[in-house]
Amino acid sequence: MRSLLVVLVVTLCLSAAASESFVDADPDFSWGGKRPAAARVTLELARAKWHDANAVPQSPKWLRAPALTRFDETYFRELLGRADQGPMAYGLLDAAMRKQKSLDECRTLYAKAVKDAGRSAPGSAKRFDDSYYYLASRIKLATGLARAAISRQMTGRQTSNYCYQAMESAIDALRDAADDAQKVPGGLKRSESIRKLRSALFDAWERAQLSKDTSLIGEIELAKAFDESGLLGDSRAHVRL
Repeated sequence: MRSLLVVLVVTLCLSAAASESFVDADPDFSWGGKRPAAARVTLELARAKWHDANAVPQSPKWLRAPALTRFDETYFRELLGRADQGPMAYGLLDAAMRKQKSLDECRTLYAKAVKDAGRSAPGSAKRFDDSYYYLASRIKLATGLARAAISRQMTGRQTSNYCYQAMESAIDALRDAADDAQKVPGGLKRSESIRKLRSALFDAWERAQLSKDTSLIGEIELAKAFDESGLLGDSRAHVRL
């Protein structure tokens, strides 16, 4: 009996650990084949929108990364390591805004495809929200990084108000990114990593406001703060749906 209890405890612990794994996978777009034509067409439109939201931008040129394909933490880290942060920051912000629009359109189309399929929609379609919130978290993370990079470029006297506003917007975007990450099964650790990055930016922003010294924002090393958050490691610890 004691041996049986030990086995049961170990099994429960392993199951709990598995449930804490990150979920990072595309939604299931493969189920349209034998469904009504309306569902098939809508599902393909949703797939195209998902690709737009999830792929590395091909323009402008300073956002390209030939060796990478996904709009994820590895890509963001490469951008943060580049010497010319000016065009990158504004380009990344624009890309993130367009990707959020594509992602929201994908969600609407996917829901319509499921509705059109009716009872024939597979159970895997219910997992769409997990994938949606994971990618939404990444897009909002990109938004926060872009706004923080922009803030660092506006530390002069004439632009100090914009500097504070841009960093405040960055902090808000990271808060939203953390909230979305926590909506995903097993996303707590990722959410905590985003909040750690947010805290580093918030502390610098608060000190700068109290001292009325925007140079403290200019001194933020975004790449270092990103590395210390643990986000890059978190993004590699995932499971497939």
